[in-house]
Amino acid sequence: MINWNEIYTKYLQGAAPKDLAVEYGVEAKKISAKVSYEKWKEKKIKIKDKIIDSIEKKIEKLTQSAFDELEKILNSEDAAHTNKIQAAKAIIDVSGLKKDKKELSASLSYEVYINRESVK
Repeated sequence: MINWNEIYTKYLQGAAPKDLAVEYGVEAKKISAKVSYEKWKEKKIKIKDKIIDSIEKKIEKLTQSAFDELEKILNSEDAAHTNKIQAAKAIIDVSGLKKDKKELSASLSYEVYINRESVK
């Protein structure tokens, strides 16, 4: 008996019909026909899009949190000048934005440029 639930699950995880055919002893044509008839490819795309959307929202939230913390540190009157610069660099590194960092100014305004957007 063919376990279509397992085949479906593995297909959604990225397995190709020809690989599934070998693993489950089913003709690749039969699996491809089921993929087409039941629109597995469209379902796979929807799942992928939901995952990407979820990841993008989490990244946006984390980035905003990093910027909020950066702003707190930079506006703190208690923090020394060098501590502010070190904190700004650390937050950018931790937030995953290091590669997008364009410039870190040590001026009194403490501007940080990321993707051509200024954060003061």
